[in-house]
Amino acid sequence: MARFVVYYLCMYSPRFTITSQINSAIAEIERLRVAIEHSRILPTKEVVLRRRAAIEATRSSTGIEGNPLSEQEVELVLSGQTISASERFITEVVNYKKALSHIEKRSKDATSLTAKDILTLHRMLMKDLLPKTKSGAFRKTPIYIVDIIGGKDIVRYQGPEPDTMMGLVDDFLGWLREETHDLHPLLVAGILHYEFVSIHPFSDGNGRITRLLTLVYLYQHGYAFRKVFVPESYYFADTKRYYQALGQASDYAHQHAADMTPWLSYFIEGLRAVVNDVSEKITRASWSGSQRGVLTLSEEDYRIIDFIAAVGTTMVNEIVSAVKVPKRTLQRRLSRLVRAGILMRTGRGPSTQYKLKNNRS
Repeated sequence: MARFVVYYLCMYSPRFTITSQINSAIAEIERLRVAIEHSRILPTKEVVLRRRAAIEATRSSTGIEGNPLSEQEVELVLSGQTISASERFITEVVNYKKALSHIEKRSKDATSLTAKDILTLHRMLMKDLLPKTKSGAFRKTPIYIVDIIGGKDIVRYQGPEPDTMMGLVDDFLGWLREETHDLHPLLVAGILHYEFVSIHPFSDGNGRITRLLTLVYLYQHGYAFRKVFVPESYYFADTKRYYQALGQASDYAHQHAADMTPWLSYFIEGLRAVVNDVSEKITRASWSGSQRGVLTLSEEDYRIIDFIAAVGTTMVNEIVSAVKVPKRTLQRRLSRLVRAGILMRTGRGPSTQYKLKNNRS
């Protein structure tokens, strides 16, 4: 007898209960968000905090998937230095940081996520890690998550059939676009995380892309926490608990239909813990003096700084190509950043070079 598998008949409809614990954690996050957004931080300190957060996010998210590089090694790789490690592990780190930079730009566009966005992001993540036919393409084969217990392969989770990928993703993106207006954005972010990783639409890289898509949604809805926010660190600190919270069933049909309240409780509590950590870092970096003469950094400034931090030392023409800022505008911004003590300038004329000032305080 033929077997027919149908996972979507109508718009996605998640099952969960908003508990008093979840409500309390959301209220605390909102209180901290206001305080963080209104804190005054010296630009030199905020640059350092954002740079450390990008390194920590890269190390945590790749580490969850088994990448063994330490935070120090990740920092060296992202600074363009050579380390003794597997080329695959180095590539995973480089790709993740590029994808992280990409989502920061994408999140400035308020339009809803599309399948094209997802495929583009996957192609960035898996460049030189998967064959080109699998990078940036939904899987065409079954997928199983397997644990080895007592020398035997035990299937922990079986994803949905490959021919349902496009339908499942489109259905969920439709729900995300049309049916979330009455839900708190933090809950929607948690649902996105749960459902997307449950669909497991790619042959590899599902966890990493899920965490990045969750960040895009949070950033788009005003929960960027000055880009010092690293929810991946909470999952990485206890990966067993992370996977237990996500894994409500051993196959997609039951996972899709399960009550996700336990996962949302874990997810929201994790955000609360991470945001509290951000608040403490911001408090230590804050200042209470007069704002007169203190440089305020724009997102364009941060893109310039991030590029220079990534390449180490660079010249004006290279920065122009990377960040797409007119040369005259860029030169003015670079001069301001040098005067503020954020960048160092060496040389003169066409040979002038810029690098990030070594400031870890």
